[in-house]
Amino acid sequence: MLAGLVNYSLERFERASGYLRKYIEQFPAQPGPYKLLGSILLASGEAGKVIALLEPALIHAPNDYKFMLLLGTAYMQTGRHDKANSLLEKASTMETHGDNIHTELGLNRLAMGQEELAIEELEMAIKNKPENTKAGITLLIIYINRGENTKALRIAKLMHEHEPENLTLLNLLGTAQLAAGQNGLARLSFEKAIAFDADFITAQLNLSKLDVAEKKPGQAKQRLTKLNQKFPEDIALLIELARVYQTQKHFDEVTELLENARKLEPKSLPAILALIDLKLKVGKFPEALRVANDGQEISPHDPQLLDALARSYMATGNREKATAIFQGMSRDAGFDAKQLYQVSKQQIALADYTGAIKSLQKAVQGDENFIPAQIALTEMQLMHGKKIFALNGAQALLEKYPRQAVGYRLLGDIDSQDKNFKQAAMSYQSAFDREKNDDLLMRLYMALKLSKDSQQALNILEQGVKSTSRR
Repeated sequence: MLAGLVNYSLERFERASGYLRKYIEQFPAQPGPYKLLGSILLASGEAGKVIALLEPALIHAPNDYKFMLLLGTAYMQTGRHDKANSLLEKASTMETHGDNIHTELGLNRLAMGQEELAIEELEMAIKNKPENTKAGITLLIIYINRGENTKALRIAKLMHEHEPENLTLLNLLGTAQLAAGQNGLARLSFEKAIAFDADFITAQLNLSKLDVAEKKPGQAKQRLTKLNQKFPEDIALLIELARVYQTQKHFDEVTELLENARKLEPKSLPAILALIDLKLKVGKFPEALRVANDGQEISPHDPQLLDALARSYMATGNREKATAIFQGMSRDAGFDAKQLYQVSKQQIALADYTGAIKSLQKAVQGDENFIPAQIALTEMQLMHGKKIFALNGAQALLEKYPRQAVGYRLLGDIDSQDKNFKQAAMSYQSAFDREKNDDLLMRLYMALKLSKDSQQALNILEQGVKSTSRR
């Protein structure tokens, strides 16, 4: 045991593993060596061996949260998310300061597509330990992607306060400030990061994006061209420079830059995806399809690449192949609510309504708190003759989110389809009281008009226009 510990501390992991295995052979009921050996195997990327080692030994440590954390993480890395979740949840109840457990459980929830549950776990992790960047950075990215910029900014500030000289966290603070519309503060954060390290390319790229957002493409081009001369083989730099040229519709230069990126790194998916999007944008559909098929040979299961391939087939008129790809993506997505929701939108565009409903049903099963999927499923069910399911969905949303407009709006849509316009108007009025926007105003106006209450419809329209114009 001592030889194992000494070699582990000296990072002689192979030797340490040999000694630890010998100890386990002699004393199989002691959990300590299992945890140390499991950590070595996990760090080496051998999650399968961790499972083989720890599964039979769990009987010796049924209440050891660190043991469960190791085994749960190994399950997660091998895609066995249900087993991982069960073990990590049990572990989290045994350790009051288990920020690591909440982090791993949150990441596992995220891998399963359960974003709301993932957020709960990751928030608990950083509450226990604010400097937990693994949880914090993941949470920050989730919030930015969801458009919850105030929450993203809170996390970014918290991490930056704990490590003010960490350039990665400073850059992420700038990203969160940019997402929140605080362009001036974002620029200061990026410039501060560059002042520490002029070759910090990520911050330079973010400054370029800020230049473009502020209608200064010339300034962005100048910045990136200068960097490109210093780092001619940086793929991210070439792709960002191509995007700047694309804003000015200099498509020949864009093509040249992206082709150069592909020559430097033929397997670069960002370069391939950018090139496909360019070909589709300029109407070169067969070329887009050729590039997408080339990309398939490199990464046949990448969701972004599959989406680009399907869109290329759609552009060339091959709807059958596009439909088949999206159906396959829906199967492969498991219960990842966000991914299934995105697939369903493409299926709707292809008029594959049966496929879209299946995708949305899986999305709701995967994460019942993901509102966009619930709304889309209810709308699709109503549109395609499944009114009783649509009604159940609308009422469920109303019960769960009584202060939001969405449940009332959907009930109004159901009543409108039944030509029960008076009842529809009442639902739309409740929705408009909660969220004043032009769409709800027009639904309310039309319901009142069709219920033969033209004067009230006109009054509502006049009052509504005043209230929405004041926003």
